[in-house]
Parts: sequence; structure tokens; C-alpha cells
Amino acid sequence: MAELTIKNLDDDIIRDLERRASLHGCSVEDELNSLLRKALGKEIQEKHQELTPQEIVKALKEMIARYGVHIPPLSDEAISRETIYGERG
Repeated sequence: MAELTIKNLDDDIIRDLERRASLHGCSVEDELNSLLRKALGKEIQEKHQELTPQEIVKALKEMIARYGVHIPPLSDEAISRETIYGERG
């Protein structure tokens, strides 16, 4: 893992990081990693495998609402057994 040095951090930021780390039972470095991952959107990518089906549906509905994605409903013919399986059905 790479190292990063941040100079001239305000004392109150350091205190807040130490407090958050203590509350979460982790090191300041781990807390910083967590905060940076959240800020960069990485946490969502890592947790997608841990979501329940209900959470996945909720996330998809929120995404559709946010981005205005319109998905037209499928017709009865499109989802019929004959259409899906053909001669095997």
C-alpha cells in the first residue's frame, strides 16, 4: 500500500479524525481510508456483493429516479414461454 503525507492539516481536523477512528474502533489511517473511499465512491463498488435483493431493488429504483432512466415494460409476447424458449419450451 502506498504512503501519503499531508502537510498543514488543521488541528481540529486531526482531532476529528482521531475521534471518528476511536468511535469506529480503528486506526486514524483506516478511518482516513474509509472516508476517502466514500468520497471517491469506492465503498458502493465494494459493498455491491453484500446487498440483499431488497437493497438492490431499492438502489436500482433510486438510480432510475435520479437519472430519469425510462425502461419500457415488456409486452406479454416478449415474456411468453414460446418467445423465451422457442421450440424447447
